[in-house]
Amino acid sequence: MDSSREPIKPGHLAHKSSGASPLTQGEHKRLAAIRHIALDLDDTLYRGQKLFPESLPFLQLLDSLGIGYSFVTNNSSRSVSEYLAHFERIGLKATRDQVLISSHAAARKIQKLFPDIRRIFIVGAHGMAEELALSGFECVTENPEAIFIGYDPDLNFQSLCKAAWWIKKGLPFIATNPDRTCPTDSEHIYIDCGAVCAALREATGRSPDIIAGKPDPTLLQIVMDTHRLAPNELAMVGDRLETDIAMGRRASAASVLVLTGEFGRTAQQDPAHCIPAIGSLHRPDFIFPNLEAFARELMVQQNFDLLRLSTNKNSVTNGEGS
Repeated sequence: MDSSREPIKPGHLAHKSSGASPLTQGEHKRLAAIRHIALDLDDTLYRGQKLFPESLPFLQLLDSLGIGYSFVTNNSSRSVSEYLAHFERIGLKATRDQVLISSHAAARKIQKLFPDIRRIFIVGAHGMAEELALSGFECVTENPEAIFIGYDPDLNFQSLCKAAWWIKKGLPFIATNPDRTCPTDSEHIYIDCGAVCAALREATGRSPDIIAGKPDPTLLQIVMDTHRLAPNELAMVGDRLETDIAMGRRASAASVLVLTGEFGRTAQQDPAHCIPAIGSLHRPDFIFPNLEAFARELMVQQNFDLLRLSTNKNSVTNGEGS
């Protein structure tokens, strides 16, 4: 039977602290082949301004194992520089080449499909404009050649109306990502790119010509090209089935669902019903409650010397950095 159609076993959520694993032999081999991990940000490593306690020990473990990692996000509101500043504020260290944003995927796709386009009008934040300018585009307010839509915390009604006018006239319509909302730790619903594009579709009768971010595999293709990876050497880790996991599947990378986001909060309360109900298109290869549980499994599968970590056991199990 096709493994993508097999039901997901709730037992995959139970990690045995003794070192035994509920995984199959094929799953063991797949984890052992991993050389690089692409990590979602919101609700995977942190929520809002709060870094999850297991995140730093997990990254330290990857360094110890010699496994590379990149950060991939659909949130195009920040530039790479702004993400690095945000990381520093919450205690996360990264380099510029480790950060990939949906605006990078949008730039790559339009350069491939519409190589002559340079002048673009954006409905998005300053960070998105900065990254697109670095990719060779000129952000303009008049006579654009294409329209880019992204997550914009300061969404302007007049800009939205101008975008609708040009979309109605037939200019290429590019969405940086399909997310309807952006995760937050505040008591608000943050309207994301997918919801803005839905409004534009209702107003103009057109859907985006390009939807660039997750679940489109372009971000992972950039990771594989940069690090010379085969798909089986890459894992995508995230909390959203319809974006993170679907992108991993489309790129033929290992897909790892962590239950630290909205779906996970429901699934951990009722795994017997939520987990088996996941459709085959969004079926993760692995499910872990959080990065701590994934770290334990990686240590086993990568033949890591567990005795060498015995003195630092609390750094992973208790979420304390060394």
